[in-house]
Amino acid sequence: MCGEYEYSGALVERFAGYHRQSYGGCKVGVGDVLIGAAALAADYNGAAKASHIKDKLIEMMHLNETLYACGIACSAEGHQTASGNYLIDLLLANVCKQNVTRLPYEIARLAEDIAGASWSPWPRNMISSIRRSQDCGKILQGCCVGADRASLQGSEAP
Repeated sequence: MCGEYEYSGALVERFAGYHRQSYGGCKVGVGDVLIGAAALAADYNGAAKASHIKDKLIEMMHLNETLYACGIACSAEGHQTASGNYLIDLLLANVCKQNVTRLPYEIARLAEDIAGASWSPWPRNMISSIRRSQDCGKILQGCCVGADRASLQGSEAP
């Protein structure tokens, strides 16, 4: 900037604001996928109609839509600058960022509650070898009982 640092603070603040505003949209897409996966896991576990599962899915949607609303709010409440550019509401962008640092993790926690052991982060090769082992396969099949249409057979990851 060749010594032109007078406006560098405003430049950084505005860049950070736009970055924080965009979180309101991008993290929500990930949340939508996670909510759908949790709903499918509940269905496969035969628990989709249980009230506590519905409550958790509703809470996940509430949190996700809160993130989206923050992104929309800081955009909608922005204004045109003297140069003609559009500037988001920086305070609301910071609110969006604060929510993004908490809410996606709460959504993931609720998804884990809903999915139970089926969400376990086992390595693929471990799951494949367990399925192929007659003794372990029977034990695992007995532990993972859910809806009739959901089984361990044929669910091999690509």
